[in-house]
Amino acid sequence: MIKQYKSLDKKRIKKILNLLNSEYIPHLADQVNIDGYADKLAKNASFVICQENNKDVGIIGYYLNNEFAFISTFGLHSNYQGKGIAKKMFECFISDLGNITTIFLEVHADNNKAIKFYNKL
Repeated sequence: MIKQYKSLDKKRIKKILNLLNSEYIPHLADQVNIDGYADKLAKNASFVICQENNKDVGIIGYYLNNEFAFISTFGLHSNYQGKGIAKKMFECFISDLGNITTIFLEVHADNNKAIKFYNKL
């Protein structure tokens, strides 16, 4: 199940980010303090969450303003990759943009899988 949320509590965000830590290249914990990052997302971001068997397995955390969207985090557990789920998550994110046509994100240069994914969109 993929669903949009205008907000999430820090505890849930932190749990998802810890679950997905090793899916990020480099690992998320090597890039940010997960507790502080979860706090920042909880205060300001909107979300797309993917659940399988009532367990959170994917997240897009993003910020919107009147001019653009910024994807701060996008992760999906490896057990669910390669099945079109990330694309469905991205489509759910797109549906929240309204008239916004500009999207910003950052991808680590070594994250070939993510770069390939974004180039296919």
